[in-house]
Amino acid sequence: MDIAVEKFLSFLKIYMEEQVLKKNRAILPIDVNNWYDASKKVNEIYEIKEITPYCRQYNIAHFLEEIFKTSSKDWEESGKVFVDFDLLSDILLKSNLNRKERLEIILNIIIKNRESLENSDAILDYKDVKDLKIEGMTEQEFKDYWKNDFREASKRKEEELTEPEKIFYKKLDEKLVHFTTKNPNIIAQKVVIKHILTKKESFNWTDINITMKAFNILKLDPSLTDELKQVLLKELKKRKTKTINKVSEKKKENVEIPSFSKKEYKLIFREIMEMYDIQDHKIIRALTKDEIIYLVSLMLKINIPEIEIRKSIQNINWHGIEAYNNPVTEFNYNYEKIERNSAIVEVEIAIRNIKEYIQAMIMPEDDTEYSFWKNQIEEELKKIRNILNQDDTYELEEGRKLNRMRAEK
Repeated sequence: MDIAVEKFLSFLKIYMEEQVLKKNRAILPIDVNNWYDASKKVNEIYEIKEITPYCRQYNIAHFLEEIFKTSSKDWEESGKVFVDFDLLSDILLKSNLNRKERLEIILNIIIKNRESLENSDAILDYKDVKDLKIEGMTEQEFKDYWKNDFREASKRKEEELTEPEKIFYKKLDEKLVHFTTKNPNIIAQKVVIKHILTKKESFNWTDINITMKAFNILKLDPSLTDELKQVLLKELKKRKTKTINKVSEKKKENVEIPSFSKKEYKLIFREIMEMYDIQDHKIIRALTKDEIIYLVSLMLKINIPEIEIRKSIQNINWHGIEAYNNPVTEFNYNYEKIERNSAIVEVEIAIRNIKEYIQAMIMPEDDTEYSFWKNQIEEELKKIRNILNQDDTYELEEGRKLNRMRAEK
């Protein structure tokens, strides 16, 4: 058991004791010798929900304790899924764990949930399926079936099932498709798995940004989300520094000498400075996608360090919009870069919407309708510019490709 989990379990023990004390304090003013007044007071307490918060917080803390005390194999077989990240968030902020340890706890819970998220039937509760009651069963019989016999029955071959069971499983499959594609909590956890847990040491800034959106969907407290972002950014920066140091050492061992004269070098450098001030990292003028790629190819040609080129690309990209007359032109010019990021949900949705809007613009009834669709495209691009601007690898790859093409001529 790692240190973060040990600290968290110790805190949970104290936290649960506190919730019991708070619940007891809410009931203490009752005169137990007067049964009528006592029962009336208890009803009042529950009606105004004075006790409910403490009970729920205690139950969540107890559930969290169960998660970390249960082996991964046993947890997987239990089919349970933790979804109350808003309450977990509150507990973590009250804990004595540091930022990194808080992130570890959240990721550990999502790891424990992973198998159940893949086996989608595990994420459904009785309340989600009670409308699918098997014909011939009473409500209680169906509830018992779901609780005790469902998992065993779901492993049987189709021919071994009764006709009512076959109908039930068909309806269940349909519900699962809807549930797993529409339930934000489940989607958000899968996003964290995809962009952080599976990538481990290879996640980038875009992955972090997407993960923060997933944490927002999970209803983590904004202050906690910001803490977690700082932890991931620190890890990313640490990894990049290691990579840069390795590259620098390699370059020292094998310095690449440019195959052109000082005069040619000065001409290339002057051409770069006419588009972008590489020394002060200032924008000289807004550049289109093709101009950015050409600029990057020149920077690569005179061996400007990659970290400086990446910084330049991101700087230029933030002002890229100014290089285009309208959003349709911007979309068409940058389609290749947009398409390569289509695995990101926001980008995929934007591509689909923009294509529909462009289609609607072909035969507009009047200028007002044309302007409307144009503005819609602009809004879609705004939603994804932040993601696209962080993808500096695209311009680097295209810049290298352009230099190879020149060398082959």
